[in-house]
Amino acid sequence: MRQTTVYLLRFCLLLFPVIVGSKSAEAQQQKAKRISLKQAIEAVEKKFGTKFAYEHNLLEGKFTTEEALKGETVPEILKSLLYPNNLIFLYVSNNAYSIVARSASFFQGNTPAPSREIEVVVNMGQAPVKQTVRGLVTDLRGTPLPFVNIWVKGSNNGSQTSDRGEFLVSNVSSNDTLVFTYVGFLTETVGVNGRNSITVQMLPDSKNTLDEVVVVSTGLQQLPKERATGSFSTISAKEIEKVPVPNVIQRIEGMIPGVKINVRGGDRSFVYAGSGNLRSASSATRTTGRNDYDMAIRGTSTFNAETFPLVVLDGAITEMDISTLNPDDIESISFLKDAAAASIWGVRAANGVMVITTKKGRANQVPSISFSANASIAGKPDVGYLHMMNSAEMIDYETELVRRGYLNATNINASSYNTAVYYPAPASALALKRQAGLISQAAYDASIDSLSRINNYDQINKYILQPANSQQYNLSVSGGNNYSSYFYSASYSKERPNTRRSDGSRLTLTFNNNWKLFKIATLTTSFKGSFFKLNNNGLALTSLFNANNSPLLPYQLITDENGKGINYDRTNPDWTRTVSGYRSWTYNYMDELNYGDNTSNDNNYVANIDLKVPVYKGLEASVMYTNERSFGGAKNYYDPRTYYFRNTVNSAYYPSAPTEQQLILPDGTGILSQSDVKVNNYALRGQLSYNKVINRIHQLNVIAGSEIRQTQITGATNTIYGYNPQTGISTPVNFGSYAYYSPAGYSTSIGGAPTYTDKRRRYLSYFSNAAYTLLNKYSLSASVRYDDYNNFGLDRKYRATPAWSTGAKWAISKEEFMKPLTWISNLGLRLTYGVNGNIAPDQFPYTYVAVGGSPDPVTGLPYSSVINLANPQLSWEKTYVTNIALDFGFLDNRISGAIDFYNKDGRNLVYGFPINPAYAGLVNGSVYSGTTLVRNTATLSGKGVDMSLNGVMFSKKDWSWSAGLTFSYNTNKVTDSRFDTSALSAYTKSYNVYSIGQLAGFATDKLMVFRNAGLNAAGNTRTYNANGDTVGSSTYLAFADLKNAGRTSAPFFGGLNTSFKYKSFTVYAMLTYQFGNVFLKPTVSSYLTQYYRMTYDLSGAVADRWKQPGDELRTNVPGLAGNATTVNNNLMRFAYSDANVLPADYIRLREISLSYQLPSSLLPRDVIKGASLTATVRNLGLLWTANKEGYDPDFIGYPGGSYSLPAAKSYNLSLSINF
Repeated sequence: MRQTTVYLLRFCLLLFPVIVGSKSAEAQQQKAKRISLKQAIEAVEKKFGTKFAYEHNLLEGKFTTEEALKGETVPEILKSLLYPNNLIFLYVSNNAYSIVARSASFFQGNTPAPSREIEVVVNMGQAPVKQTVRGLVTDLRGTPLPFVNIWVKGSNNGSQTSDRGEFLVSNVSSNDTLVFTYVGFLTETVGVNGRNSITVQMLPDSKNTLDEVVVVSTGLQQLPKERATGSFSTISAKEIEKVPVPNVIQRIEGMIPGVKINVRGGDRSFVYAGSGNLRSASSATRTTGRNDYDMAIRGTSTFNAETFPLVVLDGAITEMDISTLNPDDIESISFLKDAAAASIWGVRAANGVMVITTKKGRANQVPSISFSANASIAGKPDVGYLHMMNSAEMIDYETELVRRGYLNATNINASSYNTAVYYPAPASALALKRQAGLISQAAYDASIDSLSRINNYDQINKYILQPANSQQYNLSVSGGNNYSSYFYSASYSKERPNTRRSDGSRLTLTFNNNWKLFKIATLTTSFKGSFFKLNNNGLALTSLFNANNSPLLPYQLITDENGKGINYDRTNPDWTRTVSGYRSWTYNYMDELNYGDNTSNDNNYVANIDLKVPVYKGLEASVMYTNERSFGGAKNYYDPRTYYFRNTVNSAYYPSAPTEQQLILPDGTGILSQSDVKVNNYALRGQLSYNKVINRIHQLNVIAGSEIRQTQITGATNTIYGYNPQTGISTPVNFGSYAYYSPAGYSTSIGGAPTYTDKRRRYLSYFSNAAYTLLNKYSLSASVRYDDYNNFGLDRKYRATPAWSTGAKWAISKEEFMKPLTWISNLGLRLTYGVNGNIAPDQFPYTYVAVGGSPDPVTGLPYSSVINLANPQLSWEKTYVTNIALDFGFLDNRISGAIDFYNKDGRNLVYGFPINPAYAGLVNGSVYSGTTLVRNTATLSGKGVDMSLNGVMFSKKDWSWSAGLTFSYNTNKVTDSRFDTSALSAYTKSYNVYSIGQLAGFATDKLMVFRNAGLNAAGNTRTYNANGDTVGSSTYLAFADLKNAGRTSAPFFGGLNTSFKYKSFTVYAMLTYQFGNVFLKPTVSSYLTQYYRMTYDLSGAVADRWKQPGDELRTNVPGLAGNATTVNNNLMRFAYSDANVLPADYIRLREISLSYQLPSSLLPRDVIKGASLTATVRNLGLLWTANKEGYDPDFIGYPGGSYSLPAAKSYNLSLSINF
């Protein structure tokens, strides 16, 4: 917290002179008797019936006097009101005026021309002088407008603004007039008047007030969407700010067609589940946050490579997690979805590209300070959602296990460690003792009755779970002058998830600067920092209830009546009493909570420097350098009172071994497990950009450049024994010896030997993109990128393979024959084709050998193993994408949108194929017979539809209603004939639905299941084969006997948002939906046998099992009759059958919010320009779901596996203030 305080103090000191200077200037303008400018304008409206249009908040914080209202005409009054406040007015029509901010370089006189086309020409009385004119074009808010067309009036001499809104026009006379045109804006004509620097503010076209001027960013350049041939979707800061969550992923869910976002962590924004916050140096794919969220653009494009989209931050590829960004710092996000949009990024562009642009300062802007605060609280999730047995049902199950002999007397007569670990649960132990006559029937009945009355849900809610909450505070300042601009921000967030003793904090800092050098060059610098402190000491549900983890049974409490934690045996106490030298082998949930000490820190830094220099008439050169650094560390200290410590010490001790072969780990002090991860990525790019307008009908935009990039991640792990956290002293141990014995009598070594990982990837890239537009109606584009990668094949022909694209667009609505159809505002046709790339980062052109962390058990020396065989022909995965799309707008764009149809053809995909069995032992096996060899040979096809539809139902002075709908369809199919189903093995009880690999003719996310035929009279599972005949659970089945139940990911998905505004109130709602997929209901995974140690399955399906003849008429859950093999065959055939397949269709109400814009009369006039309050309710649950068994398809575990609870409803309150 001290470090956080220092950062905030430094930031506040930085802001102090800016704030004081701003307030001093305002104080000098104060007058004795004033009224707000907004009140004065309202008085003019009332007196003259005049209507005014002006930007929101334009009048806030501005004042005038009552004397200024005494003029006789509207223009006379407006001059008195507006000019002192640096505002101007424009007459539109029918007694209507527009009010805009005045720029000193925009007007030379006091009175602007009263027309939509503004022409300012002053005759200087001098002979014309040829010169070069530079300048900046912005909208009313000061946002630079890219690719504005500019020409000298009466000639073909012209130019375009750059992606930063800057322009340069050569060979201009001192008395020439410049004409500026841009879609959705009025044409502006501005006299040069001898100036060589001009700033122009363009006004929105009153005829097209609903037109949205969208600029898309590829990361390398910005383009007006009206001329872009590719498939782009863009989200603005205004849309991002509607959702009050500290992670941008939750903010954009359901907003982008074709982008499927799966949020599994509720509103958990950066305190990820488990160890999900720290990067893994050993993993080849993304690990940070993987269990909490995932994102895919247009479905799956690969089998084994990275599936997450490429992320570009402020023009540079970033490897940082999204949680390192403050959402309130983001200006826009563009999604590049087809080849024409994404191929310029080459590697990994096959997954699509997410381009994030952060906020920047604006030229000639007075300091603007913004502050926002958000607080949220959520209830505890419902443990009952897990559909587990209650105590009485659990006891009935355990009693039957004993009665049928699956648990017998050997379990209570333990004579060694090997039998002691099979110690049964309390109810089972009671039944065994009663069966052996060790307790009376009365004592047994009393104990069982006492256990059956217990329900531990209350204690789980009290001691394990907690209400979640979060806080976020944001402070930013921005501004600029003619030569520089800046945007600085600081954000602090604190988050506490639903598991007790888990929490985290995040501090983010952003410093974006822009300088004008020598009046021509532009230098942009950016620094971003994010600092995390996390505690992960909670007990996860999976660790509580998983059948393989000695689960907490329904009748087992966490504490006694005095609140003291209860100890539960993990070995048979009858055995532990007979031996000495061991520490307690009991597990206490409260001790695990109270003495856990698992913390991590993660500090991230991103620095950019970008220099742009105009070269000659539309040609610009730029150099950009980016460096990313990350320093992460995790420490997990196991106190001597934790089960892990005691079990580790016990597991290294064998009292029967000779003294010299006994290992006694340091006792009385703890064990410290440490891991450190460092990231050092850099990129250097040189680029030339050329923008030119020729004869006012040809527009040409070309970029070309080269880039070198390296990513490096290093990781180190080690375990320290005998560690004292007070002194930092530890006891050395010999990791290299196998001379010691475990309690079971087997040779063993000490775990936790140090490891070190260093992975570097280098890229050399050449790229180019060209776009040509004729008559502002016909556009062509082409791009190419060569990426040379050090982990591709040894021959350069495998490494330097190009990604390329070509595209065309026809603006149909601009044709003459469309003019009679006035109800069509926009109609455009786009067609693109190209190839994107991807890499499999865990594959190499050389043999991949890993050195083991522990010594060889025979020699005691370090050893190595072959992880992957050499693949000298390793190359890119390629995805060929065809996209055809229609953009449309009707009724002055009150209805607008786009629909894209696409086809994806994946080639050279990395996957394993069967090889000669002689290579067995060198590579891992698969579901195919024999062994496999990984090569670039697999194929995959996909297709889909993306649609966005936006509508303004009505828009009046006080009332407005708008809505947006996204719809997506995506499917895929394996097309490689070598994935023949005939090569698959026959299936018995060992089969589960997650083990089948890719198969020709099937989707990558297929769900193959058995065809359930119910039970026979003995309670055994019956299955239909392909011919419709019923067979027993021990009968081998072919692949043809299985059933394709459907896809596990939704082929149809999207979102609906709507906003209703009345005066200062705005109501916003967001729905998400998915249709067409299925899921496998979690059910019983295994029944307990004497070879399991308390591995009791808690599924509620166990209570519905077959118990006696006739039950087969009411249930399809197999019973316990028969031997262990038969019972488990029955279970597997049932668990992975169509009896447990449920539809995953749903409609979810994600959010409802109410915002209130505070009136200026309630705010301090000289301090606050505007303020708003927003109340939001999130995670309101499912409005409708196709399955009727109470499951939320987004929160499903799997048989015997993980457990997941739906996010509880959360309540958020936000305050936003502008100074």
